[in-house]
Amino acid sequence: LGHYKSPAARLTEHHAVDGTTIQKSNHIRAEGVRDDMQRRWAAGKYMSDWIDGMHPKSIATVTFMYFACLAPIVAFGQLTGMITNGALSVQHFLASSALSGMCYALFAGQPMTIVGPTGLTFAYVGALYNLCVQN
Repeated sequence: LGHYKSPAARLTEHHAVDGTTIQKSNHIRAEGVRDDMQRRWAAGKYMSDWIDGMHPKSIATVTFMYFACLAPIVAFGQLTGMITNGALSVQHFLASSALSGMCYALFAGQPMTIVGPTGLTFAYVGALYNLCVQN
């Protein structure tokens, strides 16, 4: 156990990972994301990520995922509109799913995660609306 180091001591050490160093930083937010973007831009890989996405197979997959994400938004939005007497509807679900999906992709670094309404969201909104109307 003589070689054990506390987590705080391990954070201050520098480790080489693919030619970069990982270190604790308190002054710049998203420094790692910024460094990764600069590294990919300098290597010419950033534009190839976008160009490779225009492959016909990718376009077919993106189109399928668009409609796969859109279907529950329309379905649950319509049901919620009926339960809330139009207070929340498809337009609200579409706007909230689009905004939350963009924010999640930007800040989480996982753009392919599907963010959308579920049955639990529908049940929660319906119960909350009924509670608000009764009081």
